Amino acid sequence: MEIDTKNNSIKMVNEFKYKFKSSLFDIFQTVLWLSILVYLTFYLNLTKSVLFLALLFILLFSLYFTLLILKNFSKIIITNEEIIKSNPVIKTIINWKDITEIKLNYYSTRRDKEKGWMVLLLLNNQKKIVIHSSISSFDKILQEIAKKTSSNNYLFNYYTEKNFKAMGINLYNNN
Repeated sequence: MEIDTKNNSIKMVNEFKYKFKSSLFDIFQTVLWLSILVYLTFYLNLTKSVLFLALLFILLFSLYFTLLILKNFSKIIITNEEIIKSNPVIKTIINWKDITEIKLNYYSTRRDKEKGWMVLLLLNNQKKIVIHSSISSFDKILQEIAKKTSSNNYLFNYYTEKNFKAMGINLYNNN
Protein backbone atom coordinates (compact mmCIF):
# COMPACT_ATOMS: atom_id res chain seq x y z
CA MET A 1 0.00 0.00 0.00
CA GLU A 2 1.18 3.47 -0.85
CA ILE A 3 -0.26 6.91 -0.28
CA ASP A 4 -0.93 8.85 -3.44
CA THR A 5 0.38 12.37 -2.84
CA LYS A 6 -1.68 13.91 -5.66
CA ASN A 7 -5.06 13.31 -4.10
CA ASN A 8 -4.19 11.92 -0.63
CA SER A 9 -5.76 8.54 -1.30
CA ILE A 10 -4.51 5.07 -0.56
CA LYS A 11 -3.15 3.33 -3.63
CA MET A 12 -2.93 -0.45 -3.65
CA VAL A 13 0.37 -1.63 -5.11
CA ASN A 14 1.34 -5.27 -5.53
CA GLU A 15 4.85 -6.13 -6.65
CA PHE A 16 5.90 -9.52 -8.00
CA LYS A 17 9.38 -10.71 -8.94
CA TYR A 18 10.77 -13.75 -10.71
CA LYS A 19 12.39 -16.42 -8.58
CA PHE A 20 16.07 -16.94 -9.39
CA LYS A 21 15.70 -20.67 -8.77
CA SER A 22 13.22 -21.00 -11.63
CA SER A 23 15.85 -19.97 -14.21
CA LEU A 24 18.92 -21.41 -12.54
CA PHE A 25 18.95 -24.60 -14.62
CA ASP A 26 18.50 -22.63 -17.87
CA ILE A 27 21.31 -20.26 -16.90
CA PHE A 28 23.57 -23.21 -16.05
CA GLN A 29 22.85 -24.91 -19.39
CA THR A 30 23.45 -21.70 -21.32
CA VAL A 31 26.78 -21.05 -19.60
CA LEU A 32 27.82 -24.65 -20.22
CA TRP A 33 27.01 -24.49 -23.95
CA LEU A 34 28.68 -21.09 -24.26
CA SER A 35 31.82 -22.48 -22.60
CA ILE A 36 31.90 -25.47 -24.95
CA LEU A 37 31.43 -23.28 -28.02
CA VAL A 38 34.07 -20.78 -26.93
CA TYR A 39 36.50 -23.66 -26.34
CA LEU A 40 35.74 -25.13 -29.78
CA THR A 41 36.08 -21.76 -31.45
CA PHE A 42 39.35 -20.58 -29.93
CA TYR A 43 41.28 -23.76 -29.10
CA LEU A 44 40.53 -26.03 -32.04
CA ASN A 45 41.50 -25.52 -35.65
CA LEU A 46 38.08 -25.29 -37.32
CA THR A 47 37.20 -24.77 -40.95
CA LYS A 48 35.69 -21.43 -41.88
CA SER A 49 32.15 -22.77 -42.24
CA VAL A 50 32.21 -24.56 -38.86
CA LEU A 51 33.83 -21.49 -37.27
CA PHE A 52 31.05 -19.32 -38.69
CA LEU A 53 28.40 -21.67 -37.25
CA ALA A 54 30.14 -21.73 -33.86
CA LEU A 55 30.29 -17.92 -33.76
CA LEU A 56 26.62 -17.74 -34.75
CA PHE A 57 25.66 -20.08 -31.91
CA ILE A 58 27.84 -18.11 -29.48
CA LEU A 59 25.94 -15.00 -30.47
CA LEU A 60 22.56 -16.73 -30.06
CA PHE A 61 23.44 -18.26 -26.68
CA SER A 62 24.79 -14.89 -25.49
CA LEU A 63 21.53 -13.23 -26.48
CA TYR A 64 19.52 -15.95 -24.72
CA PHE A 65 21.69 -15.58 -21.60
CA THR A 66 21.09 -11.82 -21.61
CA LEU A 67 17.34 -12.34 -21.90
CA LEU A 68 17.40 -14.84 -19.02
CA ILE A 69 19.24 -12.37 -16.79
CA LEU A 70 16.86 -9.54 -17.73
CA LYS A 71 13.89 -11.80 -16.97
CA ASN A 72 15.31 -12.54 -13.51
CA PHE A 73 15.61 -8.84 -12.74
CA SER A 74 12.12 -8.07 -14.04
CA LYS A 75 9.26 -7.18 -11.76
CA ILE A 76 5.55 -6.78 -12.23
CA ILE A 77 3.75 -3.98 -10.40
CA ILE A 78 -0.04 -3.96 -10.26
CA THR A 79 -1.82 -0.79 -9.15
CA ASN A 80 -5.44 0.31 -9.31
CA GLU A 81 -4.89 2.16 -12.59
CA GLU A 82 -2.16 0.24 -14.42
CA ILE A 83 0.12 -2.75 -14.70
CA ILE A 84 3.86 -2.17 -15.03
CA LYS A 85 6.59 -4.55 -16.14
CA SER A 86 10.07 -3.23 -15.57
CA ASN A 87 13.59 -4.55 -15.85
CA PRO A 88 16.93 -2.71 -15.93
CA VAL A 89 16.48 -1.88 -19.64
CA ILE A 90 12.76 -1.49 -20.41
CA LYS A 91 9.72 -0.28 -18.50
CA THR A 92 6.30 -1.04 -19.98
CA ILE A 93 3.15 0.54 -18.54
CA ILE A 94 -0.38 -0.35 -19.63
CA ASN A 95 -3.51 1.21 -18.14
CA TRP A 96 -6.27 -1.27 -17.34
CA LYS A 97 -8.76 0.52 -19.56
CA ASP A 98 -6.33 0.44 -22.52
CA ILE A 99 -5.90 -3.35 -22.58
CA THR A 100 -7.37 -4.72 -25.81
CA GLU A 101 -6.56 -8.40 -25.46
CA ILE A 102 -5.67 -10.86 -22.71
CA LYS A 103 -4.35 -14.33 -23.45
CA LEU A 104 -3.39 -17.08 -21.04
CA ASN A 105 -1.61 -19.91 -22.84
CA TYR A 106 -0.60 -23.28 -21.41
CA TYR A 107 2.39 -25.14 -22.83
CA SER A 108 2.60 -28.77 -21.85
CA THR A 109 5.89 -30.63 -21.52
CA ARG A 110 4.18 -34.05 -21.64
CA ARG A 111 1.57 -35.75 -23.78
CA ASP A 112 -0.75 -36.25 -20.81
CA LYS A 113 -0.62 -32.45 -20.23
CA GLU A 114 0.18 -32.95 -16.53
CA LYS A 115 3.22 -30.68 -16.41
CA GLY A 116 3.99 -27.47 -18.19
CA TRP A 117 4.04 -23.71 -17.85
CA MET A 118 1.74 -20.80 -18.54
CA VAL A 119 2.30 -17.47 -20.25
CA LEU A 120 0.03 -14.48 -19.74
CA LEU A 121 -0.08 -11.84 -22.49
CA LEU A 122 -1.57 -8.39 -21.91
CA LEU A 123 -1.84 -6.39 -25.12
CA ASN A 124 -2.93 -2.97 -26.19
CA ASN A 125 -2.42 -1.38 -29.60
CA GLN A 126 1.27 -0.51 -29.13
CA LYS A 127 2.51 -2.41 -26.07
CA LYS A 128 2.70 -5.97 -24.81
CA ILE A 129 3.41 -7.36 -21.35
CA VAL A 130 4.40 -11.02 -21.09
CA ILE A 131 4.32 -12.72 -17.70
CA HIS A 132 5.59 -16.29 -17.26
CA SER A 133 4.25 -18.64 -14.62
CA SER A 134 7.69 -18.88 -13.02
CA ILE A 135 7.05 -15.53 -11.32
CA SER A 136 6.23 -15.58 -7.62
CA SER A 137 2.49 -15.70 -6.87
CA PHE A 138 1.41 -16.16 -10.48
CA ASP A 139 -2.05 -17.20 -9.28
CA LYS A 140 -2.44 -13.91 -7.39
CA ILE A 141 -1.52 -12.00 -10.56
CA LEU A 142 -4.22 -13.92 -12.45
CA GLN A 143 -6.77 -13.11 -9.73
CA GLU A 144 -5.87 -9.42 -9.83
CA ILE A 145 -6.16 -9.34 -13.60
CA ALA A 146 -9.54 -11.09 -13.45
CA LYS A 147 -10.76 -8.50 -10.91
CA LYS A 148 -9.47 -5.54 -12.90
CA THR A 149 -10.78 -6.73 -16.23
CA SER A 150 -14.20 -8.01 -15.12
CA SER A 151 -15.54 -4.45 -15.03
CA ASN A 152 -14.37 -3.83 -18.63
CA ASN A 153 -16.57 -6.65 -20.07
CA TYR A 154 -13.81 -8.36 -22.06
CA LEU A 155 -14.58 -11.34 -24.23
CA PHE A 156 -11.88 -13.94 -23.77
CA ASN A 157 -11.01 -16.66 -26.26
CA TYR A 158 -11.85 -20.29 -25.49
CA TYR A 159 -8.35 -21.30 -24.40
CA THR A 160 -7.88 -18.30 -22.12
CA GLU A 161 -11.21 -19.02 -20.39
CA LYS A 162 -10.30 -22.69 -20.06
CA ASN A 163 -6.85 -21.90 -18.61
CA PHE A 164 -8.20 -19.35 -16.12
CA LYS A 165 -10.83 -21.91 -15.08
CA ALA A 166 -8.07 -24.53 -14.62
CA MET A 167 -6.42 -22.08 -12.22
CA GLY A 168 -9.73 -21.79 -10.31
CA ILE A 169 -10.66 -18.31 -11.54
CA ASN A 170 -14.01 -17.39 -13.09
CA LEU A 171 -13.43 -14.48 -15.45
CA TYR A 172 -17.01 -13.26 -15.76
CA ASN A 173 -18.10 -13.35 -12.12
CA ASN A 174 -15.11 -12.06 -10.18
CA ASN A 175 -16.04 -9.05 -8.05
